[in-house]
Amino acid sequence: SGSGQSLSAANSVVHVGGIPSSAQPVMAVSNRHFSGCLDNVFFSESELSLLNPASSQGVLRACGVRADGTPPVTSGTLFGGSGYRQHQLPVPIAGAGMYQIYFEFRTLQQRERLLFYIESLDMMHFIAVWVGTEFVQAQVRCGGAVSSVTTVAGVSALSGDWLSVHLQLMPSSTSCSALMTVNNNFRFIVGSSSLAGPLNIDSQAVYFGGVPAAARARLSVPYTRSFAGCIRNVAAAQQTLSLQNATSQADSYYNRCPIMSITGLYFIGMGQAVLDLSGSMPSVNHLQLRFKTTQQSAVLAHVPGVLMMSGGAGALETQDAELALFVFNSRVLLTLGSAMQTTVFATSTSSTQDSYSDNRFHLVTVEHNGTHVSLAVDGIRSDGIAAPALRARALNLGNLNSSGGDSQGLATSVAYTGCMRDMEFNNGIVDVTTLTTTSVSQHGCSPEAPPLPTSPVPTTTTTTPTTTPTTTPTTTPTTTPTT
Repeated sequence: SGSGQSLSAANSVVHVGGIPSSAQPVMAVSNRHFSGCLDNVFFSESELSLLNPASSQGVLRACGVRADGTPPVTSGTLFGGSGYRQHQLPVPIAGAGMYQIYFEFRTLQQRERLLFYIESLDMMHFIAVWVGTEFVQAQVRCGGAVSSVTTVAGVSALSGDWLSVHLQLMPSSTSCSALMTVNNNFRFIVGSSSLAGPLNIDSQAVYFGGVPAAARARLSVPYTRSFAGCIRNVAAAQQTLSLQNATSQADSYYNRCPIMSITGLYFIGMGQAVLDLSGSMPSVNHLQLRFKTTQQSAVLAHVPGVLMMSGGAGALETQDAELALFVFNSRVLLTLGSAMQTTVFATSTSSTQDSYSDNRFHLVTVEHNGTHVSLAVDGIRSDGIAAPALRARALNLGNLNSSGGDSQGLATSVAYTGCMRDMEFNNGIVDVTTLTTTSVSQHGCSPEAPPLPTSPVPTTTTTTPTTTPTTTPTTTPTTTPTT
């Protein structure tokens, strides 16, 4: 301003994130308080520590906290798609003048799944929020009247990004309705003034990610299946509601959501990713991937196709067959066999360490030169084993697909739970955006994360098939299957 005054740490008071009511700013401001995160504040080339301010008000010391009292950002609670998590609200909803509920979620590309549910003791009043065919939807009930379904169009619930849901309830109102905001921009009224109120929810039991199996049959909401994805930052009545200590729960894992910062795929134990190769039917000569899991046995990759076998006078026989790559008893196992699984043409295990189910990334490479197949894990290559060439119909990641192969007698059929990245097929990088996925997130894997759940789906007992061959590399397979 030309007044000659200067700012220095010695004679200045610095307000960060807002202006107290006692201060009189030189310029008029429309909003005196900031909502968001601040860090790395410097003044006169010196850093101002925000840990020990001279005074503070309305500040929670963790980045990611909002002014409405939502808690610090955590990795979130992982829901496997077949469970729920029950908690207690800090105070009842019934009789409150204004009641706010807030949470954030991210789907693993699952439609028609229940996110949030709470009902009265007599089950005549409820609030339900779910992921519909694409958008967030909600419904309320007051007494015998059920509102129409409210759809929050405009923001896809299947994007894989974190979305926020903010419910504002007026339980004492004569109108059976609630205000729902998704991602701070899309506001919709759930219910209507034509439904008689109040919203008399006298129970403090609240469910996230689903409800117990016994309760699903009596719910009147369109979708009652359990949620598959992550929920975090839950708050109710301006208080943090930790999901750590549940009253009851099933198939949910506190603080286990992946950070999703590495390009790749995250499998939740019930899906797969498929690359269709039926148009070209290429010969399999190279397959590579990195995986990270805690499962002792699961399917990593499965390639159904046609086996090319030399016949009399140089002719070629074709036979349905498949190549399969597993984590089996915490080791890595490769099999190549016919559809009937009476002959397995190649098998190999790596014994470079005791376990590959240690939640660390391991590099697996399969090479096939047309006559021999070999397996390498973390650069340690096993001896090649004689095996006919295989022309592939598809590349299935994380699960089996019986098209083009019988899939009987394989080491295990348990779907994969964990991270997979850096996939290559025939020396070409597999673009994850071109894959057909089911129950798989395409938004990557965490480089450093807590151990992943080992059983998001009911544990399947598997046994080693009697037809699995020994790993002796000198045995040349015959072309006639044995029975």
